[in-house]
Amino acid sequence: MITTALDIAESGEVELQRGARAIGIYGTVALQARQGLGWLPDYLNLKSTRRQACHHHTGKFMSYVQSVITPGETLIAQAKTHWFIYVGPACWVVVALILMVAVPPLGAVPLVLSIILFIRAWLYVYSTELAVTSKRVIAKFGFIRRNTIELRHEKVESFHVRQGIVGRIFDFGSIVIKGSGGTNAPIPYIASPLRFRSAALTGIESPAT
Repeated sequence: MITTALDIAESGEVELQRGARAIGIYGTVALQARQGLGWLPDYLNLKSTRRQACHHHTGKFMSYVQSVITPGETLIAQAKTHWFIYVGPACWVVVALILMVAVPPLGAVPLVLSIILFIRAWLYVYSTELAVTSKRVIAKFGFIRRNTIELRHEKVESFHVRQGIVGRIFDFGSIVIKGSGGTNAPIPYIASPLRFRSAALTGIESPAT
């Protein structure tokens, strides 16, 4: 009976030692694994920082002009397209509504045409950019087929503004950039073209800082 109790006690002590040894081994393995993966939080933080920096630098809606400006180059003037470009499609919408009330089958044709013209006008507004920086003149137009013009100040000969009667009333017009070598870039539907030309010429004539 005494022998049996001693055996049980010894057996229990052995099991405790095994358990302690196992806990020690698992603790060591866990510590090594934790040390081995210690780089993971820093790596994830670095990836997040890079992603934020890239998003801040490139910008989801960054324009072409902003993407090509070089260090030390500043933006002097940037033109905007005028809302009058949407007047034509809006007129076709009115015609479509009148025909749909008077003769419903005929209203579908001008309605489809107005949608096409609206899309065309929006694409023009979205894809057209004109700006003057401290070093050059930058122009970009065209959605599917992109055309870009970049002229250094010394290559620009003149800015011409074309305005009809309607353009003078609503303050919009076409700007024609004439550069050396016969470069001509007419860009229509520019808002406040005279003001933009004045700011552009002032920036070109002033010495770059």
